[in-house]
Amino acid sequence: MKKIIITTATILAFSLPAISAAHAEGNVMYNLSVKGMFCASCSARTKNAIKKMDGVKSVKVHLNTTGVSTVAVCATPEAKFSDASLKELFLSKGFSYKGKKKSGSC
Repeated sequence: MKKIIITTATILAFSLPAISAAHAEGNVMYNLSVKGMFCASCSARTKNAIKKMDGVKSVKVHLNTTGVSTVAVCATPEAKFSDASLKELFLSKGFSYKGKKKSGSC
């Protein structure tokens, strides 16, 4: 029983700083609306392009083959991506950018 408690305490001691550091960053989740993105290859190219933008931490694409797809972007508050830069990026990939909305923290 002591081994389990000690092991659990050790794991928590090493995990908590990483968890609190990630939460302390105050990253923001944005949902981008994109029309015309229908395939996995297109979403992968778009995801890789967005990941290269300053301040972007993670990107997840939710394809919708019948309408507007959603791209979830977790970024720092200081992230350097504006509606104009996103519109240019999506147009260069052949898609129509419809806008972004903050959807909380990530």
